[in-house]
Amino acid sequence: MSTSNPFEVIGEQGPAGDSLHSPGWFAVVQGNRIACGRIVQLPPICIHTGAVDDLLPFSSVVQVPAFRLVLRNYQVNCCYYLHDSVASQLTLTRRIGALMTIGGLLMLILCPFLLTGQPAGIIAALGIPIALLGRLVAWFADPGLRIDSTGPPDTYVLRGFKPPFFQSLKELAARNSQ
Repeated sequence: MSTSNPFEVIGEQGPAGDSLHSPGWFAVVQGNRIACGRIVQLPPICIHTGAVDDLLPFSSVVQVPAFRLVLRNYQVNCCYYLHDSVASQLTLTRRIGALMTIGGLLMLILCPFLLTGQPAGIIAALGIPIALLGRLVAWFADPGLRIDSTGPPDTYVLRGFKPPFFQSLKELAARNSQ
């Protein structure tokens, strides 16, 4: 330690592998979870079906589940792939939820102006649960990736991957090692 700088760093231990802290790194942990940094780029494998063809790329901000009480809002920018059929199903579910929400809100707002009497109040009152049900349907049209836990600084464990994804990941690693 030099006498001119009392705060000089004496020694620093780096990570065991530089690849663990390069942008987009990830590692399989606990057999069904992915450890990663703030930004992760997954290989071209569907996270639900494990398919490697007919894939569509997606990017989203993965967060801690809404029901878990956390003091900090952790976020991971995740680039992943979904099979065309899975992506189409999620898109259809989102659209149905959006239409239900819009329809419920229109029932709530327009029925008192367009109809008179008791039917207007009943139809308007039905708009509230229909709009809420639409939001719930749209909420379920999510790939399901969530932050499960945090580790060392800027290290997160993601869950929500299906077993076929990990099987295809093992096959890809075996092909690349040959």
